[in-house]
Amino acid sequence: ALIRADVFGYVNPGDPRAAAVLAYEDAALSHRGNGIYGEQWAAALVAAAFTAESLVHAVETSLQHVPPTSRLYEAVSTVLASYRAGASWEQTLDEAENRWAGYCWVHTINNAAVITAGLLYSEEDPAAAIGLTVMAGLDTDSNGATVGSVVGCFLGASRLPTHLTEPLHDHLRSALFGFDHSSITNLAQRTAALVRGTASIPA
Repeated sequence: ALIRADVFGYVNPGDPRAAAVLAYEDAALSHRGNGIYGEQWAAALVAAAFTAESLVHAVETSLQHVPPTSRLYEAVSTVLASYRAGASWEQTLDEAENRWAGYCWVHTINNAAVITAGLLYSEEDPAAAIGLTVMAGLDTDSNGATVGSVVGCFLGASRLPTHLTEPLHDHLRSALFGFDHSSITNLAQRTAALVRGTASIPA
C-alpha cells in the first residue's frame, strides 16, 4: 500500500497528519498492521516535504505519524540513527540488509528502510536520491517513484534538473484506465485544484 501513498501527500501539502488519515482509508482496504502504517508514513513524508527545512527534517516529521512501537517506526528510525552516527550509505544498507534479511523484497519494512536511506544520503540531489534508492535493490520502481515524489515536493518543479524532466516531454504513460498518454501538466493542475477545493467531479 505504501506505493499508493503519494497522492494523499500531494493533496495535503504541509499537513502530514491529514495525509496520513486519508492514506489509512486506502491502505485498510488491502493491508493490515505495518502495511497500513507504511502507506500512512509515505503519505505523511510526501506532505511534510512541501514545507520541510531539509529532507532529514521531512523524515523526522514523518515518524510522528507512525506508531512508535511498530516495526515500521523501528526501520525508519534505525536508518536515521545510522545516518546521524556518521555511517556511510553502504554501511547503512548493509545493516538494513542484515537486520531484515528474512523479509520479502516487496515487504513494507525493508523498503521503507531503503527509501529513508536514499533520501538521507542524497544531499538533496534528486538524481542521487533516486539513484541510491534504486541501487539498493528491492522494489526499485516503486521506491524510486516514492523518493522522486518526496524530493520533487521538497525542491519544487522549478529546481528539478532538466535532464530528468525534458525527456518526458510532459507525457505520462499509465495502466490506469482513461489516463494513458496524459499530460503531466494537466494532472498537476487537476491535483492542485483538489488542494484548492475547486475541482469538479464528473457526473
